[in-house]
Amino acid sequence: MENEKTGDVEKKKKRRIGPKYPLPNSGISLDSQIDILKAYVVASEKGKISVNYQDVSIIANINAPDISKCNKFFYDVGFIEKSNNKYLPAGFVIEFYNVSKFDPENAKNLLNGPIKNSWFGKLTEKLLEYKEKISEDELISKLGIEAEADEKDIISLKRLIEYMEFVKFIRKIPESNDYELEEGIEILIKEKEVDKKIKKAEKVPISKKEIEKHYEHPITFNITITPETTKEELEKMVKLVKEFIEEKTEEG
Repeated sequence: MENEKTGDVEKKKKRRIGPKYPLPNSGISLDSQIDILKAYVVASEKGKISVNYQDVSIIANINAPDISKCNKFFYDVGFIEKSNNKYLPAGFVIEFYNVSKFDPENAKNLLNGPIKNSWFGKLTEKLLEYKEKISEDELISKLGIEAEADEKDIISLKRLIEYMEFVKFIRKIPESNDYELEEGIEILIKEKEVDKKIKKAEKVPISKKEIEKHYEHPITFNITITPETTKEELEKMVKLVKEFIEEKTEEG
């Protein structure tokens, strides 16, 4: 009997408790998880009706159990909200879905705030403010320690990094395995509705007054210059930032 009790105690010790925080589903890619977020918007009719993972599975064409495994992380970050034992997509996720159809790159900014304010976003920001760059292995290690994860969670911890890259919060330094904070200009704007006919050249209002007419959720705009960026596009970016700073200066 004594040996049996001892064996039970040892089994309990070996039994995994799990990470302190919900982690992303390691069984499906980041792209599939983003597709699931979009499917929440469609299944819920843009937030009009609450849905469960089976409803979303039909839209996303992804196995229901895989969607169920995403829900704890989605809820923890704030991507989805509980409603009548089901879920609704957060308002900014609906906006992300709307904008992504016309401007996928800038749509990612709408998910930046929740990721930046998450436990892993705050930890990463502190680490990079202290040392400016960090290797992937070290970042995974730091995130794992904070989450009280183990070796079985490595892929999920990598997914956290992928999420931070996706929303342009961090970026991998070219020709290295190190990460740094993504340089960008943070502008508080209020979004009320998204024009269904958004065009790349006209996607951002020029003045602060125009901004206030259209927006109500904080997002981050990153100025990304590529070989394809035209002089006119660059001038529009600079003009927006200049006018915003001038108006904020006048107010303050």
